Amino acid sequence: MGSYLIEGRIERRGFPIEFHQLKVSVNSNEYVGLVDLNGYFRIQVAQPGLHKLEVHHRYFFFEPVVVEIFEEDFAAGKNMKAYLYSMSDGKDFRLRYPLELEPSSRIAYFEEKAPFDPLVYLKNPFVMMIGFSLVMS
Repeated sequence: MGSYLIEGRIERRGFPIEFHQLKVSVNSNEYVGLVDLNGYFRIQVAQPGLHKLEVHHRYFFFEPVVVEIFEEDFAAGKNMKAYLYSMSDGKDFRLRYPLELEPSSRIAYFEEKAPFDPLVYLKNPFVMMIGFSLVMS
């Protein structure tokens, strides 16, 4: 029984991401790692099993990943499998290992206000009822 190494790389894919602002955590901050200047990360976990890996950034959202670590090797160095995390199923889509993660979307903290539209007032049921009453009289 030893320690197991989860490793991967963050891909920018056109997003303006600075790697020093990223943090990678496993099992809700049980194990934490940082990303180096080239986008690579390594996190050492103590036991095999299912581990949920998350990448944290202030402005970009990364899909969570489930990493399954087995005690025995099926082939040389092939004791890990990675999947995208799904809230309903747990494991969803198989990923290549070592991981290559990229942001899926930009985090929107504020909702954009809709522009002024006078037709919204005409669609109001109360205004329609008054207008219908005036037309009928």
